[in-house]
Amino acid sequence: MNTDEADQEVINTMRNRWAVMVARKMPGTLGEQFDDKSYYCHDFGPIPSAFIGSYILGVRRDGPIENKRIIIEPRLGDLDEAEGTVVTRHGPVPVAWKRTAGKGLNFRMEIPEGVTASVSIPKPSDKAILTIDGNIRTSVMQTNRFLVVELGPGVHSGNIIP
Repeated sequence: MNTDEADQEVINTMRNRWAVMVARKMPGTLGEQFDDKSYYCHDFGPIPSAFIGSYILGVRRDGPIENKRIIIEPRLGDLDEAEGTVVTRHGPVPVAWKRTAGKGLNFRMEIPEGVTASVSIPKPSDKAILTIDGNIRTSVMQTNRFLVVELGPGVHSGNIIP
């Protein structure tokens, strides 16, 4: 499931199937069916919110809590931007992602005190240039989809260009 296509399929499903529940504007509940006939709160209704924090914004735990590590790995699909704060056991983690002209990506994140993050930035090409906190990063780990760097606590911002 670690593909751009699978990420996009999840985003499309949320747009198409959960949109009815959101449009109903029910007071504090999400239904058990993908239509406007179910008004009962159901535990599967809020699944998109978990996916948004963990995968679209990309923040999730990395190993046991005592390791004080998180992963930040966005799965943006066709979204032009995503911004929010993911609440973790280590504290809130604000992140923002915004696509630029030419398939680039600007980003900003804040890693809580005492925490280390493995940050995976979607790479637009095999020759992408990654800049974090004003410094071009030349020695980074690469996967088929991401450039991966380790970052410590604090506010970090940067961009990646093709």
